[in-house]
Amino acid sequence: MKKLAIIAVLSASLSSFSALAQDTASEGKNNFAAFKSENIASLNKEKSIIDAAISCLNAATKTEDAAKCHEQKKVSMESVRQGKEALQQKRISQRKEHLQDQLKKIDEKTAKSASKTATK
Repeated sequence: MKKLAIIAVLSASLSSFSALAQDTASEGKNNFAAFKSENIASLNKEKSIIDAAISCLNAATKTEDAAKCHEQKKVSMESVRQGKEALQQKRISQRKEHLQDQLKKIDEKTAKSASKTATK
């Protein structure tokens, strides 16, 4: 009897994992599009900063002018870096929430299958 209960719980959890994999695959396509557009926007920001730094350096006539160009680029890139870090933290928290939801679903399905096998 115990062996049957264990087998039932294992088979229920395996079926729930396959269902979760299908859900995750469809969500992954939507997330990829957002991820891609965010990365492209970030790269375009960096590119514009670098282009401005190149223009500034081309216009520089003294070492001090070049140093100012470097400082402007450094400050601008720092703001981009902070934006990337904030976005990364947002993604991490979203992923944690998603994984917690998936874990709850697995626990619920496992509890249902365990209660079904216990009543048999």
